Amino acid sequence: AELVAEATAVQAGETVRIGLRLQHIPHWHTYWRNPGDSGLPTQLELNLPAGIHAGDVQWPLPHKLKAGNLTNYGFDNTVLLAVPLTVSKSFKPSVSQILDIQVHANWLVCRLECIPQEGDFALRIPTHSSYVPHAAAFESLRAQQPQTLKGVKATTRFEAQQLILQFSGLPASLQGQTLSVFPEAAELVESAAEQHPAAKQSWQAGTWTVQLPLSPMRMTEPKRFDLLLTVGEDVARQGYRVSAPISDVWPAVPEAPAAIHATATGPNAIAQDSGGGW
Repeated sequence: AELVAEATAVQAGETVRIGLRLQHIPHWHTYWRNPGDSGLPTQLELNLPAGIHAGDVQWPLPHKLKAGNLTNYGFDNTVLLAVPLTVSKSFKPSVSQILDIQVHANWLVCRLECIPQEGDFALRIPTHSSYVPHAAAFESLRAQQPQTLKGVKATTRFEAQQLILQFSGLPASLQGQTLSVFPEAAELVESAAEQHPAAKQSWQAGTWTVQLPLSPMRMTEPKRFDLLLTVGEDVARQGYRVSAPISDVWPAVPEAPAAIHATATGPNAIAQDSGGGW
């Protein structure tokens, strides 16, 4: 793990990007902001000087990772999680013309077993010269940022323990494609739902319909259902954000047998605390 940065100039109105770069041992992974069946998302705590303001974490497009009978959303190989920093007029460089950044990070790295890890990182960025030793990694991350689709008409309904979503007005590049679905929120539909016998997706007259089994572990009843959709493979993979209103009443959560409930609450209790799982 290392803290990296991309900065062309540290002055008012400019954006500096810093990022935690994690290089995984083969067969190990860390997690997206919704980690899936189990796990915790990587967390970053920034200590910034006055006049430097942090934006939201920019995540790469996640992958579906199998761990036994669990399906998680996360990353293997090498991944960069970036945070844009806005430089305001109130920022005063130090006498040494250096921007000092300190970050505390913690993450959970898993294969079948999991190991919590954390680290304290510091970076000294020159304020009057370009600092771009990891420009290619930041450019790759920018290319992966999902598009937020506007002008898309979305409807939802429930059929028993199924959530049916319909979207029309999706881009022509998505028409007829099989899309991978990553819910933004935790524990609303079943993990690995696309492989679930009850899950279906289809296209008809330009309208995409997806049917997702509801999770028996869900704890909330949101009024919107936010999705990340991905299509393509490797460097050609693209992501799209869509959102659908939910006006119907959520079905009651079926009661699980006591023995099943006792074993199921372990990993999902962690996911619930972290805002993860689906």
